[in-house]
Amino acid sequence: MKFSVWLVGRGCRRLIIAMIVAVLVVSDLPETNRSFAGDAVPFARLGAQFKKSIRPLLGRYCLGCHSTQKKVGELDLEQFTTFAAVRKGTKSWLKGGRNARQRGNATEEVGSADRRSTQNAPELGGTVFVR
Repeated sequence: MKFSVWLVGRGCRRLIIAMIVAVLVVSDLPETNRSFAGDAVPFARLGAQFKKSIRPLLGRYCLGCHSTQKKVGELDLEQFTTFAAVRKGTKSWLKGGRNARQRGNATEEVGSADRRSTQNAPELGGTVFVR
């Protein structure tokens, strides 16, 4: 009995040592040794992209119904004037996603907000999925 316990204990030690060696080997690879921050887009650049590309689209296609004054679906997109405001406004995004899920398929809900306004919307290069 002591012999089998010794083998199990030794097997566990071997497994732990093998895992440590594997982690050390993998962490030394060039692909994993990079800083993730170096690959990320700086917030200043995201803010500029939001101001240049996204904000005008919101104004053209969304703010007619989802402004501070109208708030259709209790969603006020007019408050998001900067990318920093978008990052701080998580309650609005979570509420909008929850409302869409409660009504059924969120992808259909996003696309069916107003058929007249979304028919002429520009192609944004993808489908919006909220799950």
